[in-house]
Formats: sequence, structure tokens, C-alpha cells
Amino acid sequence: MTVFKTYLKVLNRYKFTVILYTALLIGFAAINNTAGTGQQAFEARKPNVYIEDLDNSELSKDFIRYMDTKCELSHLEKEYTKDALFYRQLDYYLTIPKNFEKDILASKNPEIQVEKTGDFASYYANMLSERYIKTVQVYASTQENVSALIKDVKKNLDTQTKVHMETTLDKASIRSITNYYNFAAYSLLAGVMYIIGLVMTTFKREEIQKRMVVSATKQGSIQIKLWLCNVGYALILWASYVGISYVICGKVVFSQHGLYYILNSFLYLLCATSLAFFVASLLKSREAINGIVNVVALGSAFLCGAFLSVNLLPEFVLKIAHVLPAYWYIQTNEFLRGAEVINTSALQVMYPNMMMLVFFTALFFGLTILTSKMRTRF
Repeated sequence: MTVFKTYLKVLNRYKFTVILYTALLIGFAAINNTAGTGQQAFEARKPNVYIEDLDNSELSKDFIRYMDTKCELSHLEKEYTKDALFYRQLDYYLTIPKNFEKDILASKNPEIQVEKTGDFASYYANMLSERYIKTVQVYASTQENVSALIKDVKKNLDTQTKVHMETTLDKASIRSITNYYNFAAYSLLAGVMYIIGLVMTTFKREEIQKRMVVSATKQGSIQIKLWLCNVGYALILWASYVGISYVICGKVVFSQHGLYYILNSFLYLLCATSLAFFVASLLKSREAINGIVNVVALGSAFLCGAFLSVNLLPEFVLKIAHVLPAYWYIQTNEFLRGAEVINTSALQVMYPNMMMLVFFTALFFGLTILTSKMRTRF
């Protein structure tokens, strides 16, 4: 209990540092989400089409029927169509020429005249008209009866294809949660290293060491309790960051993708905690802890893509970043950003990155134990 109370006193002294790193994370996420709200999502709509039929044949009327099923046919007066195209009230102007039906049956290419705005809707309308004409030309090569030709074309073009959606993933939410957890690589590492480093160096002060020596509690027991306090602090910090991600990013945090972001951040937390223990085992000065935190946390953030997208970083920088745990953590996040579904193939890509975090965790803990034993001997 004494160790726990002392730990809380030290933590309370440096609470504003933890608040600062948390505020930076929240601020970055808020700015990122605000910047993303200006992006307009694609919205499908039927193009507005005006059709002038100069042939007035059975086949031209079926052409109009087909376009009517896919587009919004305009009934403007012809004299207003030019202005309607200019002001985007009309997307596509189609003129069916005279002898349209005769040219089709004679295997000729009818001269279809079109005027379009140049946006997506006009190109979609143009694609529909070309699809009809090409289909008619294919059937007209073997069919001379117009009624039978129209029946065959209608059967072909009215065929519906069922589309099965593999995912209903919200790309905006995935972008938001990816950026949040990428930046959390800095906040988690800095917050954990700073507090654990300061606590451990505080307990190494000469007056505290003397009190611990004369205490009835065994040194080993004190160290175990101190380690448990540090691990507990790290877990609380991580849990609070996960909670903040839910507030900022929404329900996507507890989707299948979101759970892997959380798992990945937990593994990174273990790695950050083990690194903090290792650094604290080497240093006794609180000033040195400040310097190490700035170098390691900021360096990892810049080199591995926590602040900037990995796509913007030079290749040689990413090669250097391979030796840092944050690189493997962020690589998993970036993979999750583009993964439509989490299946066996996706896991085969993510697990090696996660195993690298486990490797770094074991490495730093091993080095910590080795360093502590060497200090005890000498």
C-alpha cells in the first residue's frame, strides 16, 4: 500500500504531462475529422436527357423507351435546350437521325448527334446510348424483322445482374480511426515512457533508496509492486485512449476493423511499456528521461508515419524505420485502412507485423532484466 500511495503522489505531480499528450491526441483527431468533412461523397442520379427523334420509327421509339428507363427524359421546348445544357439543368442532348431504323437494318452506322456537359451524368447517358446501338447492331445482323429485333434487344438489355456487397465499410470512418490510432503511437509511447521513467528514477533517489533498505518490506516485493503500478498506469492510459477513440470516431471502433485497431494498439502498448522499463533501468536522471522521451517518441512518430502518411515518406526513411516498433504498428493500421474484409489473407499480412511488436516487447523486457542483474552485481 505504501508503494501504491507513493506512486500516486509521483503520478499526481506529473499529471499535466499526461493531460498534454492526451490533449494533443484529441486535438489532432478533431482537426483531422474537421478536414475530412469537406469531402463530398459520390451520389448516383439519373442523367437529364433530351431526345429529338427525327426518324419516328418503331426502332427509334424503342430507343427512347430504353433511355427513359435509365434516364430522366426532359420535355423542354427545343429552343431552351442550349441554355439548359449551359446551366447544367440538362446533361445530354441526343438527336436520332432520319433513316435510323433503315441504317441499322442495312448494317450501317447511323450518325447520332449528341451534345453533353462533360460531367459524369453526361458520360453515363452516352454510355447507355452506345450500349443500345451496339446491341441493336449485333442482333440486326441476324434479324430482319423489326418487331422481333426489338423483342430480342429488350430481353438482352433488361437483364438484371444481382450485385452482392462484400462489405458496407464506411471509408470516412476508417480513415478517421486510422489517423487517430496512427497519432496514438506518439501519445502512447511518450505518455508511458515519460511517467514510467520519472517514477522509476524517483524511486532511485538516494533518500528513497535508504528508506526502502530499512523497510520491513523485501526489496523484491517493492520492485514487483512498482512494476505492477506502472503496468496498471499504462493499461489505464491505453483504455482511456480507446474510450476517446469511440467518442471521436464512433461505432466503427467496435466493428471488426476497429477491434483489430484496438488489438494492435494493445500490443504496441506492451512494447512501449517494456521500452520504458528498459530506458528507466539505464538512467537515473529525470532530465535525461525528458531528452530520451523527446528523441525516441518524436523520432518514431516522424520516421514511421504517425504525423505524416507513410505514402509521403521517402523510401530510405521507411527502411530506417524498420528498426522501430512504431513502424510495424503503423503498417498494420495502414493495411486495415485499405482492407475491405478481414479474412485469412488479411490476417496473414497483419500477424507478422503484430509478431514484430511481440518480439520487441520480449527484447526490451529481456534487456531490462539483464541490465538490472548487471547493476545488482556491480
